[in-house]
Amino acid sequence: MGNIIKKGTTLKTSIIIPCWNQIEYTVQCLEAVDAYTPEDHEVILIDNASTDGTAEWIKGQMSSHPEYTLIANQSNLGWAGATNQGIETATGDYLCFLNNDAIVSKDWLTGLIECVESGDDIGLVGPMSNNVSGPQMEMGTETGYDTLFKYQVYAENYRKAHKGLYVPYWRIIPFCGLIKKSVMNEIGLFDEQFFPGNFSDDDLCLRIAKGGYRNLICKDVFVHHHGSTSMKQIDFSKNLEECKAKFNAKWAGQIYNSISAVMIVKDEEKNIERCLLNLLPIVDEIVVVDTGSTDRTKTIAASYGEKVKVFDFPWCDDFSAARNFANQQATCDWLLSVDADEIVTGLDKVELRPFHVYRIVTRNYNNNPRWTGNVENEGEYPEHEQGKRWFPSTKVRLWPNDKRIHFQYPVHEVVEQSVYHIGMSMVECKECVVHHYGRLDDNYEYGRGDKYWQLLNKQFESGVDNLRSLEQLALQAQAMRKFEDARKFWMEIMNIHPSNKTALLNIGHCYAEEGNWQEALSWSRKALDATPDSKEAAMNTATCECMAGDRAVAVKMCEDLVAKYPTYPLPQGLLNALKISNTDESTDCKGE
Repeated sequence: MGNIIKKGTTLKTSIIIPCWNQIEYTVQCLEAVDAYTPEDHEVILIDNASTDGTAEWIKGQMSSHPEYTLIANQSNLGWAGATNQGIETATGDYLCFLNNDAIVSKDWLTGLIECVESGDDIGLVGPMSNNVSGPQMEMGTETGYDTLFKYQVYAENYRKAHKGLYVPYWRIIPFCGLIKKSVMNEIGLFDEQFFPGNFSDDDLCLRIAKGGYRNLICKDVFVHHHGSTSMKQIDFSKNLEECKAKFNAKWAGQIYNSISAVMIVKDEEKNIERCLLNLLPIVDEIVVVDTGSTDRTKTIAASYGEKVKVFDFPWCDDFSAARNFANQQATCDWLLSVDADEIVTGLDKVELRPFHVYRIVTRNYNNNPRWTGNVENEGEYPEHEQGKRWFPSTKVRLWPNDKRIHFQYPVHEVVEQSVYHIGMSMVECKECVVHHYGRLDDNYEYGRGDKYWQLLNKQFESGVDNLRSLEQLALQAQAMRKFEDARKFWMEIMNIHPSNKTALLNIGHCYAEEGNWQEALSWSRKALDATPDSKEAAMNTATCECMAGDRAVAVKMCEDLVAKYPTYPLPQGLLNALKISNTDESTDCKGE
């Protein structure tokens, strides 16, 4: 990595501004730089053969601005070529790329420097703006200001409101961007094949990220951007498509598609053969890490040849530790996280892209109509659907083999936080589906519940991410029918987030399971008010209305649910019970 610059030292910034006509914007840009940049700096202006007098005007300013340097090109070298000239001329410790149609504000450079110095592994940083693609765009700024004076007030208040907030993201748009020169020297210049503009910034950001650095959005700096004024002088759409093709061609040779399927197992002899037979044709390697099987799991796995690699890991009450060990054994370019009671479909249809990870839907097949979010099987995957229905859960399952990505939490482990930390793009993967069969076992929660319960309590007591631990404990307690415990955990969550919709729904359910129908009705109504489109909230409320409220309301709610969700069995069951009982108050209305 680049040299670490010690904080507190007086350092120089080289501000690099390519220009191609649009002199009125260049004047505005430099006036703002002059007014709001007290830090030690130089300004390197590269004129790409402008025909509107830009170079001549800059020359006229240089006598009163000794910090200015002008590079006057006889032909247009494009944004990347001109910026590279500025980089090679720069004498500063930081390089600041600035479009000539950007207008900076008070403390802009101080904020960017603070951001780039916030960690030893920081690459390129960029501010928020009114006109930029991606997450640097601040939505709604059309009402924030309509003059440059109001913009300066807006930007100053914006910085105060967001002080110290940085968001990792691999792609920074360098209409205004700051990087240490040492890092730039390590990564290399902009690729000038992307002419006259477009995709040279994407290419640089990927190289920075693959070099082990984290790019950051500096959310406490706001810079106004008129927006691609120079690029309006060309056929922008045509250039965009041409540069995109060049980008894809360049990176196609660097995106290797070999995939390691990685799993941890224990006593999975009933499932693992099906899983392996599914994976063998679609991945290049299968890593199986056994955590203490006493059945034939390892023998079955080892029988499938060299493509399946079996390892042992001593169980230590930590699923993340086991999975991270498994990941370390993988040798392919991408990792696919699976369990032995799962199969995968559509993996071959996923278009792998650099510095992206893929969130994949898991279909949790079950026969229990009461799971929130249940969807009836409709034959979309006739070879793989089992049971009567499934509910979705989505998490990152497929990612590049980057050692910085790792699982966290001893139980219900995920990689999302480490992915966020390094700024990779999370993509909702529609092509691939994981089919999970573990919940077809009626004893699923009880078979694993005690172990999960102990681990979750241990995690909670450790004080690591208490809110997540509370939610996981509440869900686990509920699944194990420990309703009083579950309700207490949900109430703790409500103390932290009073409008938590999941807590509202589940508190009502817990009270109902405890037979406290008045409280159940009160909480279920709150949940329905918060989530009027939730069929589960409506069903809970209808059941509670039947038991402790207005049966006519319960009938109407069930009829509406049946009409809207004809395959949802619970409202039809309750409706039948209500119609049979008619006015018999003693009839049990709980349905299924």
